Amino acid sequence: MKADIAIIGAGSSGAAAACLLAQKGYQVVLLERRNQENAGARWINDVPPWMFEYAGIEMPEPPEKVVDFAPFVLRTQNGKGRVYIDQRPMWGIDMRLLIKRLHQKAEKLGVTLIDQCQITDVIIKNNRPIQIALKRNDFLGKSQQMTYKANLFVDASGVTQALLRKVPALDAICPQLPPQSYIHASQGVFEIIDRAGAKNYLETLGEQTGTFICFPAIEGGYSTLMLYINPNFDHVDILTGVVNDGHHGTGETLIHTFRKAQAWIGDRILGGSARIPLHRPYNQFVTEGAALIGDAACHVFPAHGSGVGSGMIAARMLTDAISQYDDPGRLEALWQYQARFQKDRGAVHAAYHVFSTMIQSMSEDDVKKLIEKGLMTKENIISSLNQQLPVPGIESILSMLVGSASAPFIAFKFLTQFPKLAAASVLFSYYPDKAEGLSNHSWKMISSLME
Repeated sequence: MKADIAIIGAGSSGAAAACLLAQKGYQVVLLERRNQENAGARWINDVPPWMFEYAGIEMPEPPEKVVDFAPFVLRTQNGKGRVYIDQRPMWGIDMRLLIKRLHQKAEKLGVTLIDQCQITDVIIKNNRPIQIALKRNDFLGKSQQMTYKANLFVDASGVTQALLRKVPALDAICPQLPPQSYIHASQGVFEIIDRAGAKNYLETLGEQTGTFICFPAIEGGYSTLMLYINPNFDHVDILTGVVNDGHHGTGETLIHTFRKAQAWIGDRILGGSARIPLHRPYNQFVTEGAALIGDAACHVFPAHGSGVGSGMIAARMLTDAISQYDDPGRLEALWQYQARFQKDRGAVHAAYHVFSTMIQSMSEDDVKKLIEKGLMTKENIISSLNQQLPVPGIESILSMLVGSASAPFIAFKFLTQFPKLAAASVLFSYYPDKAEGLSNHSWKMISSLME
């Protein structure tokens, strides 16, 4: 069988790419290792609405959009440090419904969607993938073999990297990340079985229902728990993330510990767990005939591990770039996609990667002091939630100056990262436009200093 483009992975990034590419007239096959109904994330994910618009994906509506703009609080557990934001710049999206909507649109556009299949082999010719072999189990459990030829293969399979590790040219430029570059994330929506208990919990904190309450560094380093009790006290949404450094367990263990201490929380309604790369994008994520998008390319925002918006934007940029060329797998075309992403989103991701790496090295007390002393300002938090670079105002600068005077050691650790943050952003904004030449060689040399 043959297609113009074969996409491996039918989650939000892969499904968005399938829709956008089919709209350009490409014959697309979308391949998924799980059942179609279980493709991608199965939980509530927070996405800034501007990212849907940027990607050219229709804005979600209820019930897909679960939570609109809502208050947000970043606070220490003892309440001494607290930063309140009246509207966080994100929507809560039911990923099950978003992916279902994208699948339905893709199929209407003529995309062939094949689920329950795995890549068993990749045929390479002149250092370029030209065909993949698949094994698919039908509903009777019988194994079926098939092959697909394509001009371009897109890996949107997340951390599985199903295509990447079978294409030598990609494997050579996209190294395996160390364990500490991943987070264990878990999310669940749970019943509230004791409304009085839930109300008492909020009163103890001094917080209101309908507010996202975020506790950073609850076990030190990058270990976060965020909860949202809906205004009707029907359910509570709990999200956790823990860096895989061997010291802080997993996101699921954080949820288990929290639930055990809160008798008002009942059974899980929906949710799941995942391993997510918390790293800036690979320096290069395209080669002749193949490209990566989404988590497979580390297109995940390093400050809080959200990759839905970045994956959709990558799909848009890939579509725009290759549609200008006769051969969608031509390296020149794919490089244009890569360069655009690195200059735009890569610059932001690289900057926040510096920040998240710093947080990982801090103790729980260090992070508490950052909040208590006003070094983590409202403007900076809003920028992070919105996945944009911060532009500190006068109030924010004054807050950091006062905090620096009262906690000089922590301030030094925090503020000395800003030159690195700026350097990372500038470096990616000058990403080379071509694969050949001195500019690309020089960029690689400089970027290696950031590792």
